[in-house]
Amino acid sequence: MAGNKTFHCQLITPEAAMVDVHAEQVVFTAHDGEVGILLNRAPLLCKLGIGEMRVTTEQGTQRFYVDGGFAHVIGNEVTILTERALAAEDIDPAEAHQELADLAKPGERTPEDAQQRELMKRRAHLKIKLAKKQ
Repeated sequence: MAGNKTFHCQLITPEAAMVDVHAEQVVFTAHDGEVGILLNRAPLLCKLGIGEMRVTTEQGTQRFYVDGGFAHVIGNEVTILTERALAAEDIDPAEAHQELADLAKPGERTPEDAQQRELMKRRAHLKIKLAKKQ
């Protein structure tokens, strides 16, 4: 049962509620840097960046790859809404390395293509980093 130092945390994608726990701490990547949440945090609504989310409970810390979205914190409830999230243990490092290799292939690129490729590289590098922490 949740103690008095915990708060409710959910990580929700269009496909599923990936996390629904009582947490002691939640850390996520906002669009402008990392944000840490503890019990009795002031209300917050922010845009998420691409990054790692850590959820610490009495059982330990779970790590997730989160690809943008929004975080809402109010009244000891944290809700993370994102289009895409992966548990770190579900990330296939070989697949992420293949994504990087595919992005390195030569070809004509517009400035928009270059920006998109850099974003895709950041995603792949983060997946590799998270997979190594498991």
